[in-house]
Amino acid sequence: MIKIGLVSGEIKFLTHKAEWVDQKFGPKYRTFLNAEQKNNFVNTLEKKNITPTITEYDLPSAELLEKCEGKKFNTLQEANAFVQGQEQLSETEILALAVAELYEMMSGGAV
Repeated sequence: MIKIGLVSGEIKFLTHKAEWVDQKFGPKYRTFLNAEQKNNFVNTLEKKNITPTITEYDLPSAELLEKCEGKKFNTLQEANAFVQGQEQLSETEILALAVAELYEMMSGGAV
């Protein structure tokens, strides 16, 4: 399963998730963008005698990485739909289509 995050509107693919139980705050988790981040965090937890459960996420294909390059999204929902191939129109695109349809209706012809 591929998991993503959104950083400044750009898709970032998550590689791992660490879950553990904090004695004060209960269950906690943290996600990571690469194995190095995960390893550093796990080492920190292990120094505190905490052994997290690690989930490894599937990595995206080169095709998906290329498809996402340079794309910006307003919400994680939009980004997930894009990654899953269910692209949704942005609010601006929806508004442009509505204006074009309204113009066509009022002018009696095609845009």
